[in-house]
Amino acid sequence: MKNKYKSFKEFERDFDNAIDDILDDLSKELGDVADETVEIIKKRTRAGYGVDDNHGSKSKLDPLSPEYKKQRKKMKLSHKARWNKSNLTKTGSMLDSLESKVKDLSFTISPKGRDNGGVKNTDKTRWQEEKGRTYLRVSRIEINRITKLIQKKLTKIIDKLF
Repeated sequence: MKNKYKSFKEFERDFDNAIDDILDDLSKELGDVADETVEIIKKRTRAGYGVDDNHGSKSKLDPLSPEYKKQRKKMKLSHKARWNKSNLTKTGSMLDSLESKVKDLSFTISPKGRDNGGVKNTDKTRWQEEKGRTYLRVSRIEINRITKLIQKKLTKIIDKLF
């Protein structure tokens, strides 16, 4: 078998370029995984479930107080909200603001911006968690789903190499 490289420097350059391409592909695919994770969190939360501990089981969000239910009955709510259901969708702005950010082959998910009343969505998230409505976590089952998606993405990258 004939070596296509005339020097080690040529090989090293091609190898470095290949690694850069792989890292770019990983970053792009990880962005897709992060976006899918955001959708998993939104869907579960809108169904009225949170996760008490990271990697734990999903559980129903703590119920709304009777006083708050009365207030909500009179409010104009998001089309995804019900006056008597705890699903963090009074206006929908907090869940709709969830954003994923990829950095160094990992990602974070957090709310951004403010609601129509000017309240920071990060403050609303903190308040919800203080009230026992923890939504910005993933369950063991969701981790398995995300892991399978990552495996699929990695297989796609590896198949591209060979």
